[in-house]
Amino acid sequence: MSEQQQRKIMEAYRKLYRQGGTLLENAKAMEQEDGLDENVQAMLKSIIRSGEQQYGRYLEKFRH
Repeated sequence: MSEQQQRKIMEAYRKLYRQGGTLLENAKAMEQEDGLDENVQAMLKSIIRSGEQQYGRYLEKFRH
């Protein structure tokens, strides 16, 4: 990966884990942004897909 791709992933990581809200909510919000790096898109799809399954991030839907 290039340095620019690595930077994009680190920026996405910060947005996902350091904002308020759950990981799943943050991933869904970020997915709506334009111009995302392909690696970031793959990461977001993986997080969202894991939220649809019974195990993994599924239980985050019921937090609050």
